[in-house]
Amino acid sequence: MGKTKHRYPKETEGEQFLPLDFPLEQEKSGQGTQNDPGAFYDQQSLSSAVKAKIVSEYFEHWSQIIKVTKKKHNSSIGPLAYIDLYCGPGIYDDGNKSTPILILEKAQKDPEIWDHLYCKFNDIEPQYVAALEGYIEAHFPDIPNKPQYSHISVGDQIVNFLREKPESYSSLSFIDPWGYKGLTMDLICATLKTWGSDAIFFFNYDRINRDINNPIVWEHLERLFTGDMFQRVQAIVRSFKQGLSEEKEREIISCMAEALKNYGGKFVLPFSFKMANKHRTSHYIIFVSKAQKGYEVMKEIMYKNSATYRRGAPHLSYDPKVELLQGTFEALAATSIEELARQLLVKFSGQTLSVENIFHEHNVGTPYCLEHYKDAIKLLYEQHKIKADRAIDKRGVGNKRIITFSIC
Repeated sequence: MGKTKHRYPKETEGEQFLPLDFPLEQEKSGQGTQNDPGAFYDQQSLSSAVKAKIVSEYFEHWSQIIKVTKKKHNSSIGPLAYIDLYCGPGIYDDGNKSTPILILEKAQKDPEIWDHLYCKFNDIEPQYVAALEGYIEAHFPDIPNKPQYSHISVGDQIVNFLREKPESYSSLSFIDPWGYKGLTMDLICATLKTWGSDAIFFFNYDRINRDINNPIVWEHLERLFTGDMFQRVQAIVRSFKQGLSEEKEREIISCMAEALKNYGGKFVLPFSFKMANKHRTSHYIIFVSKAQKGYEVMKEIMYKNSATYRRGAPHLSYDPKVELLQGTFEALAATSIEELARQLLVKFSGQTLSVENIFHEHNVGTPYCLEHYKDAIKLLYEQHKIKADRAIDKRGVGNKRIITFSIC
């Protein structure tokens, strides 16, 4: 029985750690705004708070995974980069903190991460960059590596930098444009170039759905949905009548995921945000990685911050009209666990595996987290449909427990 490989792969031997240098041109001001946030930073919305929480929580886990893995192979953490291309001012007028500040607070909790963290903060609005820099200087005066700041339009210049980023740098990139201008497949894939690098980007589903057949914006959307994928998305939007939006939405997101996988983003995880005053999707944040471990960690975080179920199964989505789940794991509807148990019986018929390997081999593309698999395995054990190397009781199911499935 082979062990499932789900951790980040070993990085290049003997990699030299170089100073982080963003070889960007002089910042361009007075060129008009790429974003038009208006009063967005007056008060933080519930959806924005959840988005920032998901990104910052993932950074905390991601940085620890990179630290442990690098130390295991090289006895040195090396440089970790956090890249925020639409950073904003860092704090809302109502005093709530946005993603850049939450990231720094997470990093500061671990002296090793803090010492090896390099940040790049960019926003087209120079006043936002200045506000963020001022806040960081006032509240993080002892930051070991001073962040780099710029206020340029996100485009090919930044894509070229990311493609030339030193191999020694593992990076987490957050791409959060106001609309979708500047968001391209080249940009997303360039963020994944180096070992251990992941990306989270804002996907404005509502705007893209409305604009996909508008020739005025084709220049931007064709760089996001590259090749024939653009025509496929156009055809999907044209083929659905009003009232069938859920199926149309699923197909568009599936196209986005397929495009990312075609360009090297092996693991893709979307998380939707519903409108506060309407029963439809506003936008997504989409996580993309080359490592299954990152995918599984992010799924746990997204599930914890979800507030909806569909057909009895957990749905990675936030609806401001619904209260957040209390606690990390709430009991799922019995029908959902029973469906997962049925899938496991079919998938692993006659096989013997550990609980951990069952999860790693089955969970990609499903809404389920590790705790759900343990619940399903416990159910199957009680129904005498599987055998275990040790009795399964109320103390729960351990990751290393060996399970043998009946032949079905």
